[in-house]
Amino acid sequence: MSKSSGTRTTKRRVYELLVAPQPADQTARKFAIVRMIIIILAVMAISVFTSTERTTLGPYLKTLLILSVAVFTVEYVLEVWSATEDERYSRPIAGRIRFALAPWRIIELLTILPPLALLSFGSLLGFEAIPLRLLYVFQLMLVLRLVRIRRAFDLLYRAWRKQWAGLAVIFVGLWFVMLISAILLHLAENRAQPDDFGSIGASMYWAVITLTAVGYGDVVPVTMAGKILASFISIIGISAFALPTGLVIAGFMQAAKELQDETDQAED
Repeated sequence: MSKSSGTRTTKRRVYELLVAPQPADQTARKFAIVRMIIIILAVMAISVFTSTERTTLGPYLKTLLILSVAVFTVEYVLEVWSATEDERYSRPIAGRIRFALAPWRIIELLTILPPLALLSFGSLLGFEAIPLRLLYVFQLMLVLRLVRIRRAFDLLYRAWRKQWAGLAVIFVGLWFVMLISAILLHLAENRAQPDDFGSIGASMYWAVITLTAVGYGDVVPVTMAGKILASFISIIGISAFALPTGLVIAGFMQAAKELQDETDQAED
């Protein structure tokens, strides 16, 4: 085997592992699990670091940041290097630039740049002096990166895509019910409680809280008409929110079956 063909084979394998993993590829699956664990640990560490234990836990977070940025940097470089295996990015320079400008690649880049800035701040000013905003940006990008690698979110997307029309109709109907509820409670309660129900906009807060069955209790009707309306609206809210739940479950079942069929075909 020539050197060029060996390089191309390696590049193809890297592309299959990092950019376009197949469901039946056990190596890619194991790598995704390790990457997910690193992301979760980093997110948890940052959450603790932004608390009162910032100075005490600083060295541990620094070690985790170095580890994560090293893994993500190597992964990002390998992804860009192997991108030419995709026909859409086959041109060595222009293709890789287009690949790097894709939305998910930008997110991956943003999981590298903030920690580099964090480590720079930590080296120059002391790790406890790192601006919290940079930590928040890093944490957000890590969560977005976690969303990308989780197969469950692909399942959620497919379920939404299958049921979006029905869900859109239901949500429009729920908004209509909230509006009517706010108008009715405004008419029933505005004289007794002008501060809480003095306008339809103010009454909308009560309608949202009631229809979603949250029921904070900070705003409640006091008139007989308002209490009767509130009782019916609460029952409608419980019934109405059961409809999108059924649609989402049906979409999940269909999407799960499709993903399982794709996995079975890939293994065959």
